[in-house]
Amino acid sequence: MGKIPTEAANEADELAAEEAARAAARALAIEINRFRAATWDRASTSFLAGGFVGPVISFMVAAKPWSLQDGLYMVLVTGICLIVALFLHHNGREMLTEAFK
Repeated sequence: MGKIPTEAANEADELAAEEAARAAARALAIEINRFRAATWDRASTSFLAGGFVGPVISFMVAAKPWSLQDGLYMVLVTGICLIVALFLHHNGREMLTEAFK
């Protein structure tokens, strides 16, 4: 037996509403992942600024010449901060890639 036209219209409306809800949930998930990726990227920029730009400026405006020990310490700090910045930036890119699958 065929469906009554009103039932078919209600079913179509329910399917359309369900599809719209799925699309809204997907858009929300993408925005949340974009926000998280931006947070990781800001953290990586902070590590880059603190670990690389800071020591360079410190070297340029130093009142006394740096000793070998000071230089090695700054190279170590700069290297660690650069590695952390690259790791954080990579995580942010992975989140974006995952969001747009």
